[in-house]
Amino acid sequence: FRSNERGGVTVEFVLWAPVFAALIAGATDITLAFMNQSNFWNGARDTARIVSRHAMTVDEAQAYAASNAIFANATPTAVVPVDATEVIVTITAPATPIDAFGIFGIFKDTTIQAEVRHRLEPR
Repeated sequence: FRSNERGGVTVEFVLWAPVFAALIAGATDITLAFMNQSNFWNGARDTARIVSRHAMTVDEAQAYAASNAIFANATPTAVVPVDATEVIVTITAPATPIDAFGIFGIFKDTTIQAEVRHRLEPR
């Protein structure tokens, strides 16, 4: 009994193509999340450095951090508490606006956050 194997590779490709597409989509979304978090860290570090030199008020720092951390469609919130010895800059945004393929839609309330602490310089 002789069988015809033409088209066997095509069937395997059709079965595996969605798996590879899902892997590429997941890798893209995770890469965008890491890029966004890196952008948050840069904005938080710059803000903390400026505030630690007493060059900006807390309200100005929150607006500055939030405006410098915007990435894609994510609108971050920045919190900048200052005590007697240090400044803490925390930037947070939901992950769902930045995912290109909706991977983070599976995980409800997923957020991306960066926090930087800096010592205050003496006046």
